[in-house]
Amino acid sequence: MYQAPQSAYDLFDKTLLLYEGRQIYFGPAPLAKEYFVNLGFACPDRQTTPDFLTSMTFPAERTPRPGCNPPRTADEFATAWKNSTNYKALQVEIEAYKRDHPLGGSGAETFRRLKHSHQAKGQRLNSPYTLTYSQQVRLCMWRGWARFKADPWMTIGVMIGNTILALIISSLFYDMDQTTASFYGRAVVLFVAILFNAFASILEVMTLYAQRPIVEKQSRYAFYHPSAESYSAVLIDLPVKIASAVSFNLVFYFMTNLNREPGHFFFYLLVVFLIVLAMSGIFRFM
Repeated sequence: MYQAPQSAYDLFDKTLLLYEGRQIYFGPAPLAKEYFVNLGFACPDRQTTPDFLTSMTFPAERTPRPGCNPPRTADEFATAWKNSTNYKALQVEIEAYKRDHPLGGSGAETFRRLKHSHQAKGQRLNSPYTLTYSQQVRLCMWRGWARFKADPWMTIGVMIGNTILALIISSLFYDMDQTTASFYGRAVVLFVAILFNAFASILEVMTLYAQRPIVEKQSRYAFYHPSAESYSAVLIDLPVKIASAVSFNLVFYFMTNLNREPGHFFFYLLVVFLIVLAMSGIFRFM
């Protein structure tokens, strides 16, 4: 926790303080301030304990007491911690816990029963996940929909941009004749339609890379399976892809006068939408 208020800090029994990945304190929360004061640092008046502890990892913020030579680097802090009586007391506490709660002992069976009581109905006992796979997908879908409602403007901007691009591109081939004289123009129109719809989902690569650390972290914590997030993302993005494909191809198809018949248009829309889905799968796989 960063910049935690004193009232929140007082709720915790133990405090762990890391400095550049090194443990410099782990023990009772009420004794943390005293440990660093004894180490040679001064705690200014009216400074809360959490602020004092976090200042230990910032050289510009910590204040040594006059006449003291406290640690300065992360390695020196870690060495001082390992040589302290607090660290020795911690090791004694850890060994006592291992004796009282050995691996595979009675506590393990109690833990398994408690774990199974918290798991969803139908979930395997040995599964690390609390929810079933379908519940994981629904949970990820709910989160994806909440993200979309919180910031829908990117999607709306893409749809508006697709419509503008369709107007600009189709104006170059506006109302082509239904004769062989427009053969090459129609070939170009179909090529542009395939190319545009194929790369319509390329921005998903950036979104996936941005979400990847979060998905990997929550997967390690057994919140949900990564494939559940993947399936939910596909389902949440499906209406958006349909709207995006219609916003471009509806304008592009009829302005270029490919074939203004309902059956031909919907078959064209089906084909280009399948292209969008196929290329979206490829981009997500990357």
